[in-house]
Amino acid sequence: LTQLNGAAHYFDIPKLEQDIQTHLNVMMTQHPSLACAILDEASKVPSGEELGLLAMERIHDLPKAALLLWNHNHQQSHGNNSSIASTINNAANNAYTGFGWGERGGVIALNASLLEQVIFDEQSSA
Repeated sequence: LTQLNGAAHYFDIPKLEQDIQTHLNVMMTQHPSLACAILDEASKVPSGEELGLLAMERIHDLPKAALLLWNHNHQQSHGNNSSIASTINNAANNAYTGFGWGERGGVIALNASLLEQVIFDEQSSA
């Protein structure tokens, strides 16, 4: 989706670009660790700055949930119940109890320079 967002920007299709950003924002809210992967992919696209800023906002909102890996065994113990409400309820505590992306997201999805940017960002509590 980040590549498609870049193509929408390049071909000047603002509606598609906005729809993709809205969809990715929802996905990052549901799966905070996805924000790291989106930040990394957005950094590879010439027009990815806006999407990268959006991903940084999600990382700032829930830094532990966005940066730390998720245990798949814990996910299975919750069954098929999606836990978006728990993400919202635990945001103040910077906790995440919903479904995670496991090894596909989190800190390992970031290259070294982006990880440094996230860690030393003055707006972040990471």
